[in-house]
Amino acid sequence: MKEMDVESFWQRINELSRARKISLRELAKEIGASENFVATARQNKSLINISYAYKISQVLGVSLKYLVSGEETENSAEELLSDLKNAISKYENSK
Repeated sequence: MKEMDVESFWQRINELSRARKISLRELAKEIGASENFVATARQNKSLINISYAYKISQVLGVSLKYLVSGEETENSAEELLSDLKNAISKYENSK
């Protein structure tokens, strides 16, 4: 699996949202977050809680793996979770 690139993560969300005509407000409502939270995370290219990322993937009709890596191949949930933890750790250490 490719390493997670937070900017690409948000770029995929933006592209999918536009293609599906889902506004930021609608996306936030569907995942149970405030519009401000999603807008700020997107603008700052921040990592978000895995449960929000999963909900976004469901709203946009793609796999969580696709949002995270841009790949659609099958991997186990444990492998994906491990990759996400590694990406979060690298991101937090880069601050």
